[in-house]
Amino acid sequence: MPTMQTGVASDSFKGMILSDQEIRLRHFHKTVDDFIAKRVDTHHLLPWDHYLDKTL
Repeated sequence: MPTMQTGVASDSFKGMILSDQEIRLRHFHKTVDDFIAKRVDTHHLLPWDHYLDKTL
């Protein structure tokens, strides 16, 4: 880990390359943080049952 941290601090470091799963997880955590901080307008969200599979 110390080697990675040294590389991140390098002048030539341009940014991390994240996999699709890492990007989704990062977005998920940002969304949860936004809800907790009340930065999300919950009045315009779809109802909870909209996301259910209606074919069951």
